[in-house]
Amino acid sequence: LKAAVFGTQIVFAVFVVVLVGVHMWAKRFMNRTYIQAEPREEKDPLEHG
Repeated sequence: LKAAVFGTQIVFAVFVVVLVGVHMWAKRFMNRTYIQAEPREEKDPLEHG
């Protein structure tokens, strides 16, 4: 029983670490694409208009 609980805690800990890592990466990736896409969105209406 202790081994099963210990294994579950390890799986949960790894899951949390991966989840936080993916969240941090996604946040950084979204910020990077947002900063790059923002000037294009401002220039496009002027070019097409």
